[in-house]
Amino acid sequence: WCQCDSCLAMDHADPGIGVATRVLAFNNRVAAEVQKSHPDRLLTYYADYFQVNMTGPPVLGNGTVVLKAHPQVVPVIVNRFCYLHAIDDPDCPLNTNYRWRLRAWSQVAKRLMSYEYYTHLFDLPRTPTPQTWLIGGRIRHYKAMNFISYKVGALNRWPDNELACYLAGRLAWDASQDDRALIEEFFRLYFQEAGNPMRAYY
Repeated sequence: WCQCDSCLAMDHADPGIGVATRVLAFNNRVAAEVQKSHPDRLLTYYADYFQVNMTGPPVLGNGTVVLKAHPQVVPVIVNRFCYLHAIDDPDCPLNTNYRWRLRAWSQVAKRLMSYEYYTHLFDLPRTPTPQTWLIGGRIRHYKAMNFISYKVGALNRWPDNELACYLAGRLAWDASQDDRALIEEFFRLYFQEAGNPMRAYY
């Protein structure tokens, strides 16, 4: 990020927000210009990205919103969740924070999107992971929060990807489906006579 005085002045003093106000202010300005000629278009941006260099949301710990999104701006939340625990697990600090962040972003913008990478964060063996059994809960959570989109990036290929993408594709159409039943359906249709040993492997 630029460290000049003008840019730093756009950052919020709270380090939990920091550059989030700078980035959202930029997107709001772009959206205001786009609105003049394309009032029906939406502008998306990576608003909350992994646990790395994108801070935010622009909401104080007490719930005070310090900057709202332009009506055409859609923040995209990217992989801030825990890869090992269910999104509603009350004992998982990362997911407890993730749920707070989602609620906070919902106060900032009228529309939200999710983008998830189906990956092992690059340092785990490429074998099935708990992701397979956690996707359904997250999609239902996003649906309940009226997210307008759920997007997936599958990095490389290994046995987990096909099942994860199958679940995402089915649940994106109807989030009320039983994800465990869909997993069983996948073993039956995809692996056929190898379904039982593959179920044991997973």
